Amino acid sequence: MPKRIIVANDQPAFARPIAEGLRKLGHEVVVCRNVTEVFEAFATANGKKFDLIITDSRLAHGDEFTVQETNGYQETGIALYRHMRKSQSPRPLFLFYISEGHLMKELEALRDPCLRVIDIRTDPMWKVVDAAAEFLNRQ
Repeated sequence: MPKRIIVANDQPAFARPIAEGLRKLGHEVVVCRNVTEVFEAFATANGKKFDLIITDSRLAHGDEFTVQETNGYQETGIALYRHMRKSQSPRPLFLFYISEGHLMKELEALRDPCLRVIDIRTDPMWKVVDAAAEFLNRQ
């Protein structure tokens, strides 16, 4: 069954191949360049839920929310996750791809069954599409 997915990344070179791979699997994909666009996607979804948000830890700000939520840090993807965890029902799944080791430990420590983390220092980017498909199939 096709899923609705947001790929949130401020760099088209990363977002495009992930979105294309997921579309080839039959999923509906919305690409967002920053936190503001993610919120706009939810606001204009006409009651349809998003099943998965794929992002990196350093998503572009786009608005004041991100600065306030992260206390000035740049881990805006993590701030988005924390916000969605509190505010969305049903809560979408989150898949992070990261390249910072300290963030890997921080995210894994949350032990959230709705969260998956891919370390792109050791896994190629195309693994993000595979991980997303596997994650969605388990839910």
